[in-house]
Amino acid sequence: MLNDRNALDAIFNRAKSTIVNGEIVALVRETRTGEVYRFEEISNLADLEVYKKNVYKYVK
Repeated sequence: MLNDRNALDAIFNRAKSTIVNGEIVALVRETRTGEVYRFEEISNLADLEVYKKNVYKYVK
């Protein structure tokens, strides 16, 4: 999914909508054993844009 720009756009649009509505976006990872944990929370649009730029620099 990392190179699927349309899917990433949809995810970031949903995250933006969540933040605009006053909620926090929780970024989670799943380990090989199936354990899920939060590794970051984004609560404002500026932080979301920084994270988005970081993700898109790896997209082909």
